[in-house]
Amino acid sequence: MTKPLAWKILISALALLVLLVLVPAAIFSNPYWIHVLILCILNIGMAASVRLIFLAGEINSCHAAFMAIGAYTSALLVKKIGFSFWLGLPMGGVAAAVIGLSIAYATLRAKGIYFILTTLAFGEVVRLIISNWTLLGAVNGFPNIPRPNPILGIQFTGHAPYYYLVFLLTLITLGICHRIEKSRYGLILRSIAQAPPITESIGINIMSYKVLAFVIGCFFAGIFGSFYAHYTTIIHPDMFTLWQSIMFLIYFQVGGVGSIWGAIMGGGFLTIAAEFLRETKHLELVSFGVLLIFIVLFMPQGLISLPSRLHGLLSLRKRKGPVEEKEMGRGIA
Repeated sequence: MTKPLAWKILISALALLVLLVLVPAAIFSNPYWIHVLILCILNIGMAASVRLIFLAGEINSCHAAFMAIGAYTSALLVKKIGFSFWLGLPMGGVAAAVIGLSIAYATLRAKGIYFILTTLAFGEVVRLIISNWTLLGAVNGFPNIPRPNPILGIQFTGHAPYYYLVFLLTLITLGICHRIEKSRYGLILRSIAQAPPITESIGINIMSYKVLAFVIGCFFAGIFGSFYAHYTTIIHPDMFTLWQSIMFLIYFQVGGVGSIWGAIMGGGFLTIAAEFLRETKHLELVSFGVLLIFIVLFMPQGLISLPSRLHGLLSLRKRKGPVEEKEMGRGIA
């Protein structure tokens, strides 16, 4: 990527950041679209967290289960014990990370399809537990979850405060994930994904690096699960299914696996696109599938490649202009 193009992308990203900060003020009269943006930003954060595990060459098919662990942990602590939301939020992340640590040692020894199947099984076990445990509401769901306590005079009575909160949480998640990816640790994760035997031959403990990536990803999933529980004020087992885990994987795959921007573009675009496709009613899933096929076929590197493609097309058009003028001049002569 050339430096001018890199600067253009950076400036565009900053402009988008400013726009996202100002959006609620512009559409405050329409809470539906603020709700959509909240889900959009939450999905971006979840896609970034599961992508961290993917960097080590593993596909986690139970990420929604760790989101559920964070959601139910925080809901129980705040509603049943009387904890503050601001304590329940990190505790939800810690609970997901601790359980993720125990699961990682058991599942990461499996490789390839076997790892996918073991995490898939764990996700179903979590869903079945919360579906049958009366303390968690079972299939009826866990209702009347308290909203976040006021902080700095901010009351969580409308959609706007939740928007800024999830925006901050996602910004922190993206910043940490990006920093990890660009660090020595991130380079080692990539080498583990590409050539595990060679990486291990130089004295690197592959398992410890994979486990740490898994735990960090689970921690952020728990944080977003905690936020989601207190935002919706009711959680249900059907909110944390295998399909939801697959969607988190699809977001960054469609966006582009080569950069953290893939999670941002994929999560943002597909969440908003899904809302518009609801208008197709019974053809919603078909339309969504066609959209995914179109992106995979025409943008195999993901949506992240779109700026480069547009830049290439514009450059080609500019180069063709002078050539066509010269040919016309020769024809007149």
